[in-house]
Amino acid sequence: KIAKEHGLKIINLYDVLDLEHYATSPQELIYLINNAKLVCTDSFHGTVFSIIMKTDFVTFPRVESGKSMHSRIDTLLSSFNLRDRNYDALSQEKLFRTDFSASDNLLQQKKDEVISFLQKAFSAPKKPQEEKAVKTTVLDIKENCCGCSACSEACPVNCIAMVSDTEGFKYPEIDRDRCVDCKRCENICPAVNKTSPEKQIGEHCFVAYSLDNAVRKNSSSGGIFYHLAKKIINEGGVVFGAAVDGYSVKHTFAENEEQIKQFMGSKYVQSDMGDCYKSAKDFLESGKKVLFSGTPCQIKGLYAFLGKKAYPNLITQDLICHGVPSPKVWESYIGHKTKAENPQISFRDKFFGWHYFSLKIKDKSKVYRKNLEEDWYLKLFLDNTILRPSCHNCKAKQEGSSADITLADCWGPHKVCPDVRDTDKGLSLVLVNSQKGNDFWSELSAHNVLFSKEVESGKAIASQSAVSQSANMNAKRALFFESLNKMSFGELYKSWYRKSLVRTVKQKIVYLKMKVKIFITR
Repeated sequence: KIAKEHGLKIINLYDVLDLEHYATSPQELIYLINNAKLVCTDSFHGTVFSIIMKTDFVTFPRVESGKSMHSRIDTLLSSFNLRDRNYDALSQEKLFRTDFSASDNLLQQKKDEVISFLQKAFSAPKKPQEEKAVKTTVLDIKENCCGCSACSEACPVNCIAMVSDTEGFKYPEIDRDRCVDCKRCENICPAVNKTSPEKQIGEHCFVAYSLDNAVRKNSSSGGIFYHLAKKIINEGGVVFGAAVDGYSVKHTFAENEEQIKQFMGSKYVQSDMGDCYKSAKDFLESGKKVLFSGTPCQIKGLYAFLGKKAYPNLITQDLICHGVPSPKVWESYIGHKTKAENPQISFRDKFFGWHYFSLKIKDKSKVYRKNLEEDWYLKLFLDNTILRPSCHNCKAKQEGSSADITLADCWGPHKVCPDVRDTDKGLSLVLVNSQKGNDFWSELSAHNVLFSKEVESGKAIASQSAVSQSANMNAKRALFFESLNKMSFGELYKSWYRKSLVRTVKQKIVYLKMKVKIFITR
């Protein structure tokens, strides 16, 4: 319509049938943008070159695989005061009247910053490889690294990769040839520096659970995370959390209520952070509300990456963490149990009740379900055989939570809150650690979607030893990982836990009693 009204030719760079323009080179792309009457784009580069060349443009929302990819374009437009060039905000009369008045000074400032950085990087004197004063890892002692990935995401030249070791845990490795020795990785590392905001763990404590039975049933505890996340989504925000992805666990984000369901339930594997810190920052800079959920060390990593800038639109939520198991062990275990590409997995299935939770693996042909005393993987996790080395001397526990809200299981509710009933469906302990967290929790509690009762803070925290105590290292840990790398997984699986006949019979009796109880109550 625009082309017809103004007598313009349309050049569609995405049209594979127009080979003359589909194979456009970088030089030709810049020429076309520079000489266009109007650029219509959902591309960051289409937008940024239009701004540089002062060509009228319109940006469209970018969506890939059902997820918005528009955040960095939105940040760019906000920086140059050009958000009115978004399609849904643009009026007809301003189509060819882009206001570039605010862009000149900012463009020059950005150019100066980049040129200064490049000059410094290229002018640094080169030394022989053996003399170069650049480390291959961020930390001198590898066991101190919690694997939060903040250093990797913050590196200005992208020379730090998170690489798995023989135990399956990822550690940062520096490409010495690309490193400019800026020390940013060391300066933000939460294992080296205390970079997260000061918060008091459990300033207010609540025993709580969801009033929606389906939500409570599908959650590891009382279903509180779902309601925290839903509140953010309803306010137009974004939620970050850990999701099962095939045989692995990865951090990602959700922008609607259906997507947050993938974050429900515990994942007893260390999640891969990917570029979640960068994505969270983009959303925050664009003005969106963000709920970031993770382990205490991941939340510290987020704050380290974001730096000292305070974001009023950020809410963080961590958990009282036992420790994170090896992704390598989990992938070997799940591969031993099923050949399905995307099995349904519940690490805390409540078929036998909340107190007697199970690991459930479901594929098209069968359902595997074993309780915490019978399942091999759960036993390895709970007896501290497969935890990350840093979990045995956890700095996050030593310093206290950085999150606005901490969630946990409310074990022993009769001591903390004796008048709570129906506990075997799952019960949460909510520790509110900041004023921002308190305001958020008060707003959520007022919606009558959950049961919430404030309890004495000291008594509640005393019931949770893992708040401050790191997991003891299993004496057989080193032997386990040595065996994992020497023998087949099937052999290790069969030989690691040898039960006596008496113990086997006792477990079967308990198992049968539970099944009878479930049958009667249902």
